[in-house]
Formats: sequence, C-alpha cells, structure tokens
Amino acid sequence: MFKKLFYIVFAFPYFMNGQQIYLTGSDTICDNDMPANIYFDIQGGVPPYTFVYSINNEIQTYDTIRSDISTFIKTKKPGEYKVVYFADSDPTNGVDTIIGSANLYVNISPTAIISSYDTLSIISPSVNFISISTGNIFQQVWDYGDGSLYDTIDNPTHVFSIDDINSTNSTFNYTVQLFIEDIYGCSDTTTKNILIIQDFWMFIPNSFTPDNDKLNDKFCIEYNGIRESTFLFKIYNSHGDLMYQTIDAKDLICNLNNGWDGTHFNTGKKLPADLYLYEFYFQDYAGWKNQKFGEIILIR
Repeated sequence: MFKKLFYIVFAFPYFMNGQQIYLTGSDTICDNDMPANIYFDIQGGVPPYTFVYSINNEIQTYDTIRSDISTFIKTKKPGEYKVVYFADSDPTNGVDTIIGSANLYVNISPTAIISSYDTLSIISPSVNFISISTGNIFQQVWDYGDGSLYDTIDNPTHVFSIDDINSTNSTFNYTVQLFIEDIYGCSDTTTKNILIIQDFWMFIPNSFTPDNDKLNDKFCIEYNGIRESTFLFKIYNSHGDLMYQTIDAKDLICNLNNGWDGTHFNTGKKLPADLYLYEFYFQDYAGWKNQKFGEIILIR
C-alpha cells in the first residue's frame, strides 16, 4: 500500500504543472487582403517554448517556432492548421497539452481591368470605358478623376472636362479608377491614365460676299490650339499690295461676329471683287511654328 501511495503523490503534481497550447484563428479572407492571423496561446510551463504546426496534415518543418510567450503567425495559405508538436524548456514539467485547430479559407479575388483609348483630343474628349474584369462581380464603381459623379453602370461613356486645358496647359491628365466587388465581398481596384491633348485645327473659308445681306458678309475664321500672342494675318491683292492685317485673332473670329469686311485697312475704302491672297503666321500649343497661304474670293 505504501508503494501505491508513493506514485500517487508524485504523479499528481506532475500533471498539474503541465503546459498547454491553444490554437485559434479560423477565418475567411480574400487572396489580395492582408494575411490572416493564426494564434498560439500558451499557458503554463517554462519558456522558451517550441512547437511545430501542420496545414492539412502537412507538417511545416521549415517553420518550427520558438517563443517565450504566446504568439501568432500571419498566413494566406488555406487549410486546417493544427499543432503537431509542443514542448517547453523543462522536459520533466508535466504533460504537454495541445488544444484546438483553425481553418483558413482564401477566396480568389476579382481582377479589375479597364479597356479604353488612353489619349483623347480636346475636340472630342469622350471615351467609352469597357470593363474586362474577371470574377463573379457584384458591383462596380467608376471614378473619372475630374470631379464628376461616379458611375455604376457597365461600360460607361464619359465626356471629360476641358476647362483646365489652355495655352499654358496644352495637355491634361485624368486618372480613372475602377473599383469592383464580387459576391464574396472580395474587391479590386485599378486605374488608367487618360491624356487629353490640345489639337490644332482651323477653319478658313475661300470666299465671302460683303453685300450687307447678313449672309456671309465678312471673311472670318475659327480655330483651336494656337498661341494667340503669335497671331499674324495678312491679306494682299493680286498685285501683292497689303490690303488688311491684324495681330489680334479675335478680330477675325466668326462666333464673335467679327471678320474682314472687304475694305482697305488704312483707307476704309471698299475693295473690288477679285481674288485675294492671305498669309498667316502662328504657333500651336506644342510650340511648332506654322505659316499658311491661301486664296480668298471677294464677291460683290
């Protein structure tokens, strides 16, 4: 009887002084999220502690963990996590108890992809955006980067503001952003840069009829993309004599109801019906120098 009591007395403290490790942290994440945390909560025993875990029963021998306190790992590898080996620094310190497991599920996130032209003309700053994104997409949001309202429709068409494009800023860049979310709550965002350039164009008629019938009474022009400070327009008769000139582009703008009325710029006399020649100098917004020549028919 004495011998049996001896074993009972020493076996009881041996069990009570054992150490335990609790594994927790079951989670579901998206593959483009931050990693999940798997927690190893250690109680009792004498540090440092050593433990090894498995994922789907595959022992992660390359990742043996040694720690003085409870700890955690960050991971994106899906599967069931279990502790397969645990011990403290005192091999005589009782029973090593392993409790719990954690299941990590990783959903494949959608991929946001924008298809569109990336360079537009100021003449037509409109573009059709097509989403060729992948995944089970539940919703999408288009942000055009120009202060306009968001769109949530498929493949929208957007007209960009050109208010910031002028002789100082001959180009302007907008960053378009597409946000998508799938049925599992996973999301992705992509951007596309849209460059709007200042295109040069000009309308110059080849005839006019200054007869005061309010129809085509003046020779006038329309243009876009020129540096007005470099403007010089001259008109000559068939003998090469200067009939008209201006350095102010607004003097010839049609939509301002301006233009040459067919009179001599010095004397103000009406000029006869004839073929006249013009010579035109300017720089475009890109800085290129331009010189143009043409004919004007004055009809009376």
